[in-house]
Amino acid sequence: MSSTRRYAQTHDELVEHLRSQVRFLERSAAAFDAGDEDEARRLYRELARDDFAQVSGGFFWLGEMCLLAEACAPLGDRDTAPALYERLRPYAAYNAQLGLGGALGFVDRFLALLAMTFASYDVAADHFESALAAGRSIGATTFTAQTQRDYGELLIARGRPGDADRARELLSDALATAEATGMSGVAERVATLARALGPADAGGQAR
Repeated sequence: MSSTRRYAQTHDELVEHLRSQVRFLERSAAAFDAGDEDEARRLYRELARDDFAQVSGGFFWLGEMCLLAEACAPLGDRDTAPALYERLRPYAAYNAQLGLGGALGFVDRFLALLAMTFASYDVAADHFESALAAGRSIGATTFTAQTQRDYGELLIARGRPGDADRARELLSDALATAEATGMSGVAERVATLARALGPADAGGQAR
């Protein structure tokens, strides 16, 4: 077999493997959205088993690991979040992709989601700040809006003095971008978080 043909076969196998992984994660997300957290966790854990041995190496590895991080966070899976975090940490400043056209955003955001999962709020905030700076530096408005949404959620959970005001600012900016670009999922989540946060009183504090 020629080297070109061997490369094409290997590439095709990797692409099919990636599609299979993505289908699993889509099923997990759908189950979670439908309220079936047990099924969502089962599907996620299927990919996470044996220390993430199901994740392919090479070109798609970083993107797959970021997708796993995004699946891990809403499940609050503290058993696997630290291991995922340690694997992704060396790539914090990278802009993750799935193949040539599937940009996922900066790895710092996914690291922040994982740090939130095991309640390292200050570490998560640092990653969110880095992701925001990186997104703004290249004009990545959609990635920035996602980061603002998630960062706002972190600040609401952390609840320190000043966090509510910063969260309100981030959520407002995220909503403006989401509405302007048709990111309905982001807009819906931001609206939910804003309702939980409540309006500021005359002194700038949440009521």
